[in-house]
Amino acid sequence: MTDDAAFLTFDPKNHHLILTQDALNEGIHFFRSDPVSMIAKKSLRVNISDLIAKGAKPILYSMALGVPDYWEEEDIMKFAQGLEADHKRYNLSLTGGDTYRSPGGLCVSITMFGTPLKEERYVTRSGAMVGDLIMITGTVGDAALGLKVALGELSISVSDDAFLLDRYRLPRPPFSVNSIVNRFATASIDISDGLIGDCSKLAVNSGVLARIDRDRIPLSKSAQRVIEDDHEFWNTICGGGDDYQTLFCINHRDVDLCRREAQEMGVDVTSIGEIIEGTPGSFLLMSEGVPISISLQSYKHF
Repeated sequence: MTDDAAFLTFDPKNHHLILTQDALNEGIHFFRSDPVSMIAKKSLRVNISDLIAKGAKPILYSMALGVPDYWEEEDIMKFAQGLEADHKRYNLSLTGGDTYRSPGGLCVSITMFGTPLKEERYVTRSGAMVGDLIMITGTVGDAALGLKVALGELSISVSDDAFLLDRYRLPRPPFSVNSIVNRFATASIDISDGLIGDCSKLAVNSGVLARIDRDRIPLSKSAQRVIEDDHEFWNTICGGGDDYQTLFCINHRDVDLCRREAQEMGVDVTSIGEIIEGTPGSFLLMSEGVPISISLQSYKHF
C-alpha cells in the first residue's frame, strides 16, 4: 500500500469516490480516561484528515464499533453526541456498520468516503518534483507534547498543559484547505505519524529528496515555551504524531496565490522546505544551514 486512500471510478457515468479507513484502539490511540465524546470526534477527524490531503470533500462513512465491557448507557450516549456534533460540523452522514463486544477495550474503525473537489483530480504522495516548495498547515508538535503531558513526562503551566492535552485528544484538521490542495498541490500527505516520518513517506513515493528547515517549522506558543525550556523536545515535535495537519508540495510560482487563498480561508500555511536534487526517497533536516539528525523519526504509539 502506497497511500492513505483509494480512488474509485464508477462506470458508465464516470463518477468518482475517494475511500479511506482508519482504526483507533484504546491504549494505543487514546486513553480510557479520555472524554468519550472526544474519542468519537477523533475517530472521524483522523479519516477526514486523510481526505483533506487528497483534495477531497468527506461525505459519508461506515463504522465498526467495539464496545468495551465497562461501558454504561451514558457512555454510549456521549459517544453518539460526539458523532452528532461532527456530523453537523463537517456535513457527514453515517451509512451503517457494525457493533460488537470488545473485552480488551474500546475499538473504533471507520471507513470514510469523499468526492474530489474537481472531477478526476486526486492528489497522491507521488507527484512532488524538484523545485517544489514544501508547505504545511497549522502548527506541529502540539499533540505529541500533549501525549507527554498525559503520561506525566512534561509539565509547563496549567494553561499550557491544558492546551497541549486538548490538541492531543482532539485533532483539528484544516478542513477548508482541501480546495487549496486540489488546486495547487503536486503531492500531499496528512501529518499523522510525525512530520519527519510522513514527509519521508512522501519523498519515497515521489522518488525525490525533501529538505526541511527546522527553524521554519510553525510552533504554537506553548510548544515554543517547551523548546525554550529544553531543546531536546525538538525530537518530540519533529517525530511525534497526531498533528493531523496537511503537508503538501507546490510549484514555487503558485506560492503567493496559495498563501492569499489560505489567508482568505483563515488557514495558516507555512513554507518549511523544498524538493531538491539528491538521492531519491531521502530526507534532509537543516538548522541554520547545517544538516542535523534527530533520534525519533516517526510516531511510536504508547
